[in-house]
Amino acid sequence: MDCVPTDTVHEIPLGEENVRVTIIVPKLKRVLLPIPTNEATCIEEAVGEFVGLPKRLVVVQISLSQASQGPSHAPDREAEGSKRTKKRAGKKKIQSQPEVQQQSVQHELPSFDFSEIPFELRPLAYYTQSKMCDNTQIACPIQQSVIGDDMPIYIGFEDVYHFVRFKEISANSIMVYIRYLADCCARVGMDQRFEFISPVLVSPVQQNVDRETYVRERADIILWILRNAPKGKLFLMPYNSGQH
Repeated sequence: MDCVPTDTVHEIPLGEENVRVTIIVPKLKRVLLPIPTNEATCIEEAVGEFVGLPKRLVVVQISLSQASQGPSHAPDREAEGSKRTKKRAGKKKIQSQPEVQQQSVQHELPSFDFSEIPFELRPLAYYTQSKMCDNTQIACPIQQSVIGDDMPIYIGFEDVYHFVRFKEISANSIMVYIRYLADCCARVGMDQRFEFISPVLVSPVQQNVDRETYVRERADIILWILRNAPKGKLFLMPYNSGQH
């Protein structure tokens, strides 16, 4: 953000009272830009672009060295263990803070064409392009009461890539959405009313696996879940078009 008076943004001089910034996540989308450009006149149109803003409107809450470090790849295990111990005293709440892990890149990742991505999804695409291009994955914890298994779901670059481009999404993306729905139900006291079927149980047949056995085993699991469910329980089962 350090600028000199001779710096320009879209060929517009900044002067001494303005600085160059990038808008990532707008809170008030329709607010007019103090220094409009040929491409943008309001905040929403300038997402992901450099714009000029008066210094008095810019507040820096972290140092540049901290910002350049990106997400932490070494979560505090001791602190997380303490949190889990406290939660055992009562009903566990769905954790809201994802864990970031890094995997080795097995193949070349695709690139985003931001001109084809809706404005609302561009902040997610920019974050993915800048922070997950090395195949960093975000672990989203899912409680056992949601789908019958307590495990993290890992979202990677290609999961987000397909989502923001309105392509067919992965089972992991569906699982994260299920976790969101369960969280919404819990907030309004309806978490005992609904139960969710894991996308894994309705996923396509894997290669080198006998199809008949694969389908029968998963059908037996779903049947067992339904038979042992309390009366009045409503089940929501995902359906991913083209993957069944």
